[in-house]
Amino acid sequence: MFRRRCFSLAPPLLVALSLGVGGTPVAAQSPPEKACYLTLTQHRTGLPLASILMQQRPVQFSVEFIHSVLGTRVSDLYEMRSDGKQWRAFLIEETFEGQGYGLPYGATAPGERYERVGDGWRLTLNRVIDPLVQLPLPQQEIDLVWPIGRIRIASLSESSVRITLEGCPPD
Repeated sequence: MFRRRCFSLAPPLLVALSLGVGGTPVAAQSPPEKACYLTLTQHRTGLPLASILMQQRPVQFSVEFIHSVLGTRVSDLYEMRSDGKQWRAFLIEETFEGQGYGLPYGATAPGERYERVGDGWRLTLNRVIDPLVQLPLPQQEIDLVWPIGRIRIASLSESSVRITLEGCPPD
């Protein structure tokens, strides 16, 4: 089971560990002056849950989960983009198996592409999701996945979790 990976030094100052595959801490490094952190907070209260150093640009991560009805894996790929004032999450790709029950059934907006990939489907899109909030139902095994790590969102909170980008200079 994953545990919170942020340690409170002096409220509200948080230090984040970079996590490797399986949640193993990676060697501590001094974060760059203008580091980007993916922050997870309780949606309604703002209680800090985790802060993850994002070293790659563009900042991309996936939310992977088990579909509550079909029991198949779904992966939503997000990219954080700035409008010069704030960072917002854009859903840029969804991959899944099966059809129905809240899953896309085709491209519905200009520029979207819906295609068969192996046993599943991929929808390529460009849709802003603001705010990006996840309700971590344990049976759905919702994971936040980034290039060097993964964390089970339900291990952080039983209530809704908001995902934002902090400390990152605008593009």
